[in-house]
Amino acid sequence: MGELCRPTKQQQLWADCELGVIIHYSRGLLGMGGLDGTAPEIAADPAGLRPERLDTDQWLENAASLGARYAVFVANQKNCQGAKLLSSYFAQQNKNPEIIWLNCVGEGDTIGIGYRMHGKRLASSLNAGKKSKASLLCEMNGDKCMQTVMTYFDKGVMICAGRRDDKGSIVVNGTQSAKDRNIDETIVAEVVSLLHRTLLKK
Repeated sequence: MGELCRPTKQQQLWADCELGVIIHYSRGLLGMGGLDGTAPEIAADPAGLRPERLDTDQWLENAASLGARYAVFVANQKNCQGAKLLSSYFAQQNKNPEIIWLNCVGEGDTIGIGYRMHGKRLASSLNAGKKSKASLLCEMNGDKCMQTVMTYFDKGVMICAGRRDDKGSIVVNGTQSAKDRNIDETIVAEVVSLLHRTLLKK
């Protein structure tokens, strides 16, 4: 009989949370369909999303009453609607926070760290220090961030995993179909480690 499969430390920490909530909130969920192929600026325009009795505090209070230990607001919905809504909220609050977007970190031999115009400091901090995997640091302005979550956050940083092609660029495995179905625990652990190392400094 083979050895029993045991969870990694990170998997156990997540499992110990036991219960969490994932929040999808968009026009499509409110019966405003037909948004496929629509530009994010139109699909997620806050002007078209004005519920009369919205109480997001109630969402979290209810989640906590159920025993939830974490809540995730999904920003990378179709048409990037969640990201657009989140950036609109920050603009109303006169805030411009640093955003880290984890995008396809399941498999590869190289960690890609892309950054927007004002995210280079955070990206460099994530890339610093000893790593067991190779890494590639690159800017993601202009066309490189179009139709992605990064479009909406000029302090944004994207982390992904992939392999280098002949030109030295990073290619994310299975982006078009089987995204993240194959999981390499070593690269996931490396991403978790660099996040812990950087965020604990703040």
